[in-house]
Amino acid sequence: MDKNEIIKIFGDWNFWYKDLNAGINRPYYLNKIKKLNESSHIIVITGARRSGKSFIMRQTAKTLIKGGVRKNNILIVNFEDPRFVELNTKILQQLYDVYLEFLNPQEKPYLFLDEIQEVKDWEKWVRMIHELDKAKIIISGSNAKLLSRELSTLLTGRHLDLVIFPLSFKEFLRFRNVDLPKRFKIRKSKELVSLAKFYLGNISSLITFGSLERTLNISVDTVEKFSRYLEDTFILFFLKRFSYKFGEQEKSPRKVYAIDVGLANTIGFRFSQNMWRLAENLVFLELKRKEMLNSNLEIYYWKDVNHREVDFLIKENLKVKQLIQVCWEVNRPETKNREIRALLKAMKEFNLEEGLIITDDYEAEENIKGKKINNIPLWKWYLKEGK
Repeated sequence: MDKNEIIKIFGDWNFWYKDLNAGINRPYYLNKIKKLNESSHIIVITGARRSGKSFIMRQTAKTLIKGGVRKNNILIVNFEDPRFVELNTKILQQLYDVYLEFLNPQEKPYLFLDEIQEVKDWEKWVRMIHELDKAKIIISGSNAKLLSRELSTLLTGRHLDLVIFPLSFKEFLRFRNVDLPKRFKIRKSKELVSLAKFYLGNISSLITFGSLERTLNISVDTVEKFSRYLEDTFILFFLKRFSYKFGEQEKSPRKVYAIDVGLANTIGFRFSQNMWRLAENLVFLELKRKEMLNSNLEIYYWKDVNHREVDFLIKENLKVKQLIQVCWEVNRPETKNREIRALLKAMKEFNLEEGLIITDDYEAEENIKGKKINNIPLWKWYLKEGK
């Protein structure tokens, strides 16, 4: 490879000329690396892809710089860079020689070799540099070979391992800037977990706090308090029934939705059997997004005395603007007719000429009893709403 091209590639991955995005620090791993670095061994960072190995290497390099190590004494090489055409021990030596020639480090350098498994016979060169004590070496990789017991043979006891896992729950909260100083002071943690699991297993369903008292053997006051906690932390949402009477609205059952349908799928039912619940939850999240951006917008569900139900009623200021049904089985006449009957009844009550049914893949415009019913697939509705 041309020397100038190598230096150009190095410039993109190192802190020599600019500050690089190192992400949010993960102190647990940085402290581990700091302790491992006190030895003379090669540090081997392994873990699943996308678990954060490359960022932790950058964070380590940045920590060293803050601690007084000169920037030119640190070399970071990302071997997944497509500009490296042929990767073998010969190119490794060339990269190292070019670094020494152009950066002229005055002390023993730190070599961060990211995704080293991309280089054929990499262990021979790494072992040589380590035995000659020419550099402090930190390598990372995701390849099965690097993660296996073969590594012990390749480096023959010259290495210390650090396995990186995806974000822990505490790390996830910190990444999201969520500070939880036990603000709710919860003593009945088991009851809270049981309640959360119940909700996540019953998304898009109607619930009442009183019925949960009997089902879960938790007092209605505790159910109401814990439900508020779950909503305050954006884990769950509760949708109220539309009514012009405040008392009726508050006493009616509420529909529960999850912020993360994947979490609901893991804890509760399997969506392959309940796709309509998943679809309805996804529609709710999109509508909730719009509600949060528009202070004049309010979302409810609608239900009459004969238990005819419409999934979503959208009110803007004082006027009901839209009615939406989510129907995943339009090919079943009894299901489709039930959804349309409820929609037509609500359209008549609110003097609306059009109603919307969100489907799996059915698309059509129908005229029923002088009212227009638009059927639209969920994916197309998403694109339309995103304009």
